[in-house]
Amino acid sequence: MNTQTTTELISRDERRAFDAAWLAYLATRTASAPAFLLQAILRGRDPKRGFTPVTNAAKLANGQWAWQGYERALFSLHYNPRHYLQAIWPHLQDDAARFEALATALAERLDLLMKEA
Repeated sequence: MNTQTTTELISRDERRAFDAAWLAYLATRTASAPAFLLQAILRGRDPKRGFTPVTNAAKLANGQWAWQGYERALFSLHYNPRHYLQAIWPHLQDDAARFEALATALAERLDLLMKEA
């Protein structure tokens, strides 16, 4: 399974703005797994890199699956990507056209990741 993101969704200048917004978001201490997944996707990194599979035999025997954390975070982000974009990068909404274009591109990327998961 190839989960390596090959292209970045944001430009170099947008990346600087995103990095500043990401640090401010982290300072609020409300970051969740879907937020970290979004950050990896926007930076063009492997989104699965921040997750580890469950290896505890008791948990696996009781119904958890190996990549449950990753898949739940992916589902949550796929369900409402605009919410996470707004929460992490509120200044992006100042440019409504760019916000919508990025949300659309993100939704397409998430569709591909959901098929691979």
